[in-house]
Amino acid sequence: MRTFNYHADSSHGWLAVKIDLIQELGIADKISQYSYIRGNTVYLEEDVDAVLFHKAYTAKHGQYDTETKYYDRRSPIRSYKPFTPDKIGAIKNHNRKFDPLKKEKQS
Repeated sequence: MRTFNYHADSSHGWLAVKIDLIQELGIADKISQYSYIRGNTVYLEEDVDAVLFHKAYTAKHGQYDTETKYYDRRSPIRSYKPFTPDKIGAIKNHNRKFDPLKKEKQS
């Protein structure tokens, strides 16, 4: 069974999910700006976006586990960039390798 990290501070929580899985489930355009992104990970806010993920994931893959990391103070996730679907494309393009012979980025 797959395990996802759930991060929480005194007033909110986020489920950490890799971008590739968000794309696979086809939910990127439904995630709000109340979720955050850093690197290849989207931190889905607990009230709506994590519920959306839960429904999509369990319909396709079944149940999963979570491990909770609790912050005694304000979570650093609050300082990450707000999620927008266009950030996925920018990150994917940034991670692609450059082939100087083709003079274009490739997967």
